[in-house]
Amino acid sequence: MGKQQRIIFGGQSNPRRALDQSSERTVNWYPVEGPKDAQGNPSIFLYPTEGLTLFSSDAGGAIRGSHVVGNVYFFVVGQSLKTIDATGTITTLGTINTSGGAVRFADIFDQVMLVDGLDGWIYTISTGVFTQIVDPDFPNNVEQVAALGGYFIVTVPLSQSYAISNLSNGLSWDAIDTQEAQYDSDQLIACVNYLDVLWLFGERTIEQHVNEGNVDFPFTPRLGTSINYGLKAIDSIAKTGMNDSTQPTMCWLGTSARGGVIPLTMDSYGAVRPIFNPGIIEEMNTFEVTSDAYGFIYQRDDHTFYVLGFPTQNKTYVYDLTNGLSHERESYNSNTLSYDRWLPNFYANLGGQQYVADFRTGYIYSLEPRVYTEAGTLIRRKRRIPIFKENFTYKSINSLWILFNLGAALESGQGSDPQAMLRISRDGGRTFGAEMWRNIGTLGEFADMGRWDLLGTARKWCAELTVTDPIEWKVLDSFMDFDDEENQ
Repeated sequence: MGKQQRIIFGGQSNPRRALDQSSERTVNWYPVEGPKDAQGNPSIFLYPTEGLTLFSSDAGGAIRGSHVVGNVYFFVVGQSLKTIDATGTITTLGTINTSGGAVRFADIFDQVMLVDGLDGWIYTISTGVFTQIVDPDFPNNVEQVAALGGYFIVTVPLSQSYAISNLSNGLSWDAIDTQEAQYDSDQLIACVNYLDVLWLFGERTIEQHVNEGNVDFPFTPRLGTSINYGLKAIDSIAKTGMNDSTQPTMCWLGTSARGGVIPLTMDSYGAVRPIFNPGIIEEMNTFEVTSDAYGFIYQRDDHTFYVLGFPTQNKTYVYDLTNGLSHERESYNSNTLSYDRWLPNFYANLGGQQYVADFRTGYIYSLEPRVYTEAGTLIRRKRRIPIFKENFTYKSINSLWILFNLGAALESGQGSDPQAMLRISRDGGRTFGAEMWRNIGTLGEFADMGRWDLLGTARKWCAELTVTDPIEWKVLDSFMDFDDEENQ
């Protein structure tokens, strides 16, 4: 028996192009900070991400955009505006003139407004009437809309300007009711109501305008609040409000004056900071297309997650706003026999239940913490640990133990005899060896340990764990037995 050492098997995704520096990946697990051990060392557990249960397959196709008003979920599929309520009842409200592209929403009082890059439309909740905005003063080809203080607000394409509707009436607009971003000359991309302040996102800068109730035009710039970051992807903007159980925050995929893209968050005081870690940011900056990124925020227990998906790159990253740790999500595609980005691209909370929409089909699922499949499809959970390179000398790895805390195994079928698979890399994560499977625990066994022996000799050693059984996989701890090979 050689040296025995506790290693922190749990952790976040932190990939680097220089694999010798890091090769960490955490997929479909999220890291949770545990108590310190007797020596004061930290613990990081891995908890399984949510599963999906089918709520409705009747949406009619991939959803172009969505919005929640009360306990009603508005969405557009093809040319149809529809709603679904908490009972699963779908109602078609009307049709628009386009059949593709993003649709974005906002609401004030009795009206819901949507824009599709060509036209604007108003649905009046009390009357059920769906009407195209035909006022000649409504800007052309509007792509984005917000609402604040009883006004609808739209960015004017290819300009620094935004326009507002008449008070409480999205069907009526005046040509003089416009204002420009003041801080810089970059084009205005989006406007957002965040904590009752209008935030104007440009290509390179962001500034605040506030409603001061002026008769001529209600919104005025708030001087000295400009930020030298811009917006890369409109649909990456996601926010929480004052009524949420966590502190208010707004997240988006930004641009930096120093070049590249960078995911950002803003607190209730307007302070901006980068999120995710250097490895993920580095990986994002290798992507050819980032302007189609989308984001949403949801809460699970005491964790608040910002989900950031990249359709062209087929990747999903998740940042835990509670502890600052990152992980990845993916879903199995039975048509291509491969793994795609995580299925959800839209999120809604109706009556306290969380729902998401499948980007492939438009199916609507409930997001379930105690379900361990995606509507019956197995979830593959993967953890690749950092490279073990103590003093950069050769180590002979005699044994590796991984401590699991499992939910109950199933009575029959996959999950009745849970197994974990380990692969080893001896070259810093560039290549991995054969799959090594271990039985972990059967029905009635709630905690067990997997052991793998004779794991080779290397200077840059790392391990990758994979599980697929539909049970509550939790990874708690790990220990290693190794010898120094001084003569190598």
